[in-house]
Amino acid sequence: MLLPSLNCGVQRRLTVNRLGTEFAFSAPSRTADIATWTGRIRLLDATYVPGYGSKPDSGRRESGKTTCESMERIDCRETFDDAVLAAVRALSVGGVVAAPTETVYGLLTLWGNEAGCNRIYELKHRPESKLLQMLADDLDSAARAGLIVCPRLRALADAFWPGALTVVADASDGSTIGLRIPDHPLLHALLPLLDGPLAATSANRSGDAAATTAESAVLGLEGLPDLLVDGGPVVGTGQPSTVVSICGGDLVVLRPGPIGETALRQAMG
Repeated sequence: MLLPSLNCGVQRRLTVNRLGTEFAFSAPSRTADIATWTGRIRLLDATYVPGYGSKPDSGRRESGKTTCESMERIDCRETFDDAVLAAVRALSVGGVVAAPTETVYGLLTLWGNEAGCNRIYELKHRPESKLLQMLADDLDSAARAGLIVCPRLRALADAFWPGALTVVADASDGSTIGLRIPDHPLLHALLPLLDGPLAATSANRSGDAAATTAESAVLGLEGLPDLLVDGGPVVGTGQPSTVVSICGGDLVVLRPGPIGETALRQAMG
């Protein structure tokens, strides 16, 4: 069964043999339409059901058993539409994708995909005490995933998003979430096609320098992601985002980055 076709699009059916899962969706044929399409993917006979959270599940991890043995690679500079669709396919069946952002290359999986989050921790050798950040296309999407959107967050969002700022704010379950709304064409096109935000972190072995090319994004990892989207070298400094916390009322800079503290405080008023 295929989903109804959109006027601007074409129907596509993709079968993911690795998980034995088939899904079908209608996708716009032009890049400009992909970036604004509000449709959603329907999983057929799905083996992955999204949940909630971006922490690894230590009780169910078996090191070395969840790492992909092969990796698909696609260059989004040559085939942008196909790269977006390949990323949608990989993420929607619970996979991990390495892709460029406007700051550095990142490792991405669906927010709430515990298996995908576990794989990211394993690939990076990342300490479990360090949570993954959330990438969303807007504040409404982040709020639906549990983030509390307060006036301070809205002020920072209006001033700096999309862009290189991660804001740690309170979540509805009593925890905290580090949110960023990215400013990269690939993610602008990808995020509206997904059923919620992404869990993300930089694509490098924990403690190593951040990756600014597709090759360096997978070079030091303990295994391979399911998909590598090559967007060429990151344009700019290759510096990770500024990270701040607004929990407790005041602004605290947790990691300096491209956006300075003075500008942040001015935006909050």
